[in-house]
Amino acid sequence: MRRFEAEAIILQGIDYGESDRIVTFFTREFGKIRGIAKGAKRSRRRFPNGLDLAYHLYITFVEKEGFELGRVEDSKMIHSFDRISQHPDRFMTACYLLELTSLSIPDREPHPELFDLLKSSFQELERGDWVPEARDFFELKTLFYCGYRPNFEWCGVCQSSLLPTGDRYYSRDKGLVLCEGCSIDLPWVTRLSPETTHVMQRGLETTLDGLKELLFNEKIKEESRRFLGHALSLRLTRPIRSQPLLDAFRR
Repeated sequence: MRRFEAEAIILQGIDYGESDRIVTFFTREFGKIRGIAKGAKRSRRRFPNGLDLAYHLYITFVEKEGFELGRVEDSKMIHSFDRISQHPDRFMTACYLLELTSLSIPDREPHPELFDLLKSSFQELERGDWVPEARDFFELKTLFYCGYRPNFEWCGVCQSSLLPTGDRYYSRDKGLVLCEGCSIDLPWVTRLSPETTHVMQRGLETTLDGLKELLFNEKIKEESRRFLGHALSLRLTRPIRSQPLLDAFRR
């Protein structure tokens, strides 16, 4: 049996029986973990603020060898991000970020940089400082923190250098950035202008605050959205269910 404390954000929670909840946490120290919180809906001593979606808190957690679910002993609130739910568009964005994060990471694999990005994203959403391009930034950083960094400098097939001022072509089937010659006759190829690849490269190197210094025109938004959608579809086990609703708010 192992008992530990962790800083966590709630990715998902479902009621179990009359008073319990089964909760999926993203912890900074241990990654994604799942546990049952006995009496979570009744005990104001151990769970004074409840265990709701997106809560940022400290938890005490117990794991027993051979059991899939751990046990949540108690929790202490850091911040609830309650004000996000007062705005439907911000709430849908938060649901999307939580679902994307949950699908992107395996159980019990720490990703402290991604945890910090998720936390700072919720802070931006709550303040009303979130810009539409921040979703693309979050997706790009999630791919990077989970082990995939798109290479815009040379062709993924012939290994030839790609000129800074030239177009790139992303193959959805291969999951690679290609030169024009290697992209010919391939299905599901997305063109990337040098302006788009420049912004994405800068995005990999900057922070959420620094994102506001990057310039996004309509062409860059369209190309980056298509590229990131393809890249994510190759790496996620299923489509993101909250995405259609979020896209409807963006129109």
